[in-house]
Amino acid sequence: MNGTLSEKNGPPEKSVSKSAADLFRWVRVLRRNAGLFFAVWAGFVAAVTVLSVRAPREYEASATLSIQEQPGWNEKIFNLAAEAQQQYWIKNQVTILESRTLTADVVNRLAASKNADSLDILQPARPGWIDGIKARLSGGGPEPKVVPKTAGPEEWIERFYASTRVSYGRDSDILYLKGRARSAREAALLVNVWVDAYRDYNRSDNRGEVIQVKNFLEVKLQEMEKALAESEEKLKIYQKRSNVVSLPEETAQLVQQLAGFESQYNQAKTESEALQNQLAFLKEQLDESRKHIVENMTRQSNPVLAELQKQLAETEAQRVAYEAQLSGAGYSPADDPRMAQMENRIRGLKNRIEEETRRLLKAEIPPADPLAFSENLITSILEIRTQQSSWTARMSALKSIVNDYSKKLDRLPDKSLELARLERDVQLNTKIYSMLKEKYEQTRIGENGQSGLIRVLDRAVPPSTPFRPNVRLNVILAVLMGAMLAAGTVFVKQALFGAVGSAEDLAPLGVPVLGAVPELRPAARKAVSRGEGEARTQRARRIYPFLVGFGNDEPELREVYRAVRTSLYYSMRQNRWKTLLVTSPEPSDGKTTTAANLAIAFAENGISTLLVDADLRKPALDLLFMGSEMKTGLTSVLSQKTGWESLVRETTMKNLDFLAAGPAVKNAPEILGSSAMKLFLRETQKRYGMVILDSPPLLPVTDALVLSPLTDAVLVVVRLGKSSLKQLQETVDRFQGVGARVAGAVLTGADRGERRSYRDYYGAS
Repeated sequence: MNGTLSEKNGPPEKSVSKSAADLFRWVRVLRRNAGLFFAVWAGFVAAVTVLSVRAPREYEASATLSIQEQPGWNEKIFNLAAEAQQQYWIKNQVTILESRTLTADVVNRLAASKNADSLDILQPARPGWIDGIKARLSGGGPEPKVVPKTAGPEEWIERFYASTRVSYGRDSDILYLKGRARSAREAALLVNVWVDAYRDYNRSDNRGEVIQVKNFLEVKLQEMEKALAESEEKLKIYQKRSNVVSLPEETAQLVQQLAGFESQYNQAKTESEALQNQLAFLKEQLDESRKHIVENMTRQSNPVLAELQKQLAETEAQRVAYEAQLSGAGYSPADDPRMAQMENRIRGLKNRIEEETRRLLKAEIPPADPLAFSENLITSILEIRTQQSSWTARMSALKSIVNDYSKKLDRLPDKSLELARLERDVQLNTKIYSMLKEKYEQTRIGENGQSGLIRVLDRAVPPSTPFRPNVRLNVILAVLMGAMLAAGTVFVKQALFGAVGSAEDLAPLGVPVLGAVPELRPAARKAVSRGEGEARTQRARRIYPFLVGFGNDEPELREVYRAVRTSLYYSMRQNRWKTLLVTSPEPSDGKTTTAANLAIAFAENGISTLLVDADLRKPALDLLFMGSEMKTGLTSVLSQKTGWESLVRETTMKNLDFLAAGPAVKNAPEILGSSAMKLFLRETQKRYGMVILDSPPLLPVTDALVLSPLTDAVLVVVRLGKSSLKQLQETVDRFQGVGARVAGAVLTGADRGERRSYRDYYGAS
């Protein structure tokens, strides 16, 4: 049972450990590149801060409007939900607010205002830095003149579009108008002029129909006033000339009835003409894409609609005829029940005509967008057409009655006929004038009542603080984004230049990592940097603090090299290897320090070890182990001047012997690859359990490449954050190309996190 649980819980722990190792790896990459990270981060934050402080201030002002839809016939036709009606209606108003026509009106008002000279939106365009560069390239002077760009109405409109926006609340009739400018006063002015222009446009749009009818009635009223005065003057002249003051009672009654019906006829005619003017205005407002709908509805010969219109005309004629009978008999039509029935029938026929028209309109207009502006006009046009057809039928019936009464009037004697006609003209003109006057006053009242759909809840006021730049927010974002940019720069550098960051980077190369050597403490570094002297002495002093048992007694450092020794020992014992070449891709990777400490570690383990300084170009081991430069050594042996046994020196460490590099030579690769070198290695293997050779770095010179086939194995020293993956790959490829065996790699310059990651990844102890 416990074993099963252990097996199940094992993989997640490994996964967590691997994720933690990846995290530590990237943290170490950032730590090693702390200077680059801080430089990029600080530069970005400083740049954003300076730009934010020096950027021109921009202020935003806003106004709040309430928009209410007037009830229209479309609501009856389409039967849509209130939410959908409101949504489409608000969108229509937003389209009007953003229209080019309204925007042109706004900029014209701004240009005509007393503040026009100080408004930034109306000023010539300021030349940008690109214009300055172009001017310098073309002008050739140190301070070339850049001619400001002129600005006109088109430029103003584009600037206004860029400086303003409209928004609206969800499921509400509230509109928010916002404008931005470089001064608080101008931002508020832009929005308020915009509000005024929109409100005036809305008022003129709603009053358009009423004004059209009012203008028509004004003309008619003036004409009728003149006709009434002329008819009264003619009657007065005729009475004076003929000495006839009044008509007989029967004739006077006939004239009064005729004048009444003629007045009703003219009223119907006036109503029909007024409706015709109203129709003309609405058709002008209708867009071309919808005009065909009205024409189709007009030309359609729908049987049901035609029959209803016919019945309406007949019923109107019957009502007029019956009203004439009642008036002739001296009865009032208002109290007659049959008259009431006829009026109810007429209302019913109108409703049925509206229903049939609604059905036809639904067939013409797709339901996707039923509440657009043009659909409102169409429904108004069709409603007016229904009213007009009713007045036309009434006109036809009244015309017939007027003709009958006119024939009766024509049978009077000549003298009575002339007076009767003059009396009729006066009475008729008086009635028509009174009717027109009343209608005109009603129209004026209606015009004044058209206050529009706009209610200004809040006008724009100059804001006290700029909308942008928000320096505090910009700096906070710059700190966060700068950190991301700096980290990205470090990671891009890592990806492009491929510096080895951790033990995992060597896995694709097939090179096992045998250990990770910690970085030297700052105190020790400071101590070795005080000395002065030649380069060889300085190099020895830099290495000495890393030398286990000599310049460094840190248990952790000793433990690292013991672990590397253990891994190498078992591999070399299994393969019967005794000679190990220690090298690195580039200088200063720590290969000499590693070779010396590995020799010390083998010696401490009781293995007879010979450390050979094969770096004939920059030797330093003799100063570390012997305390002075050795005049004889490996080059002396390879020149066959002296036997190697006499040149090997015992060190202060038990089981550790040392052979110096010897005198400098010019042909180091040839000497190291000679048969004498082969003989030397063969003989030393007989006497020592381990022979370790410190060679020059591989990439700058070929010494290590020449020497590697002569040894049993090669150990590559890699410095974290310095040695690139490309260099390491080239090093491995070169060794494999000459048949050398790469036993593994040692990482130098590691911190505690890297060493922990190494142990987790490889299971080293």
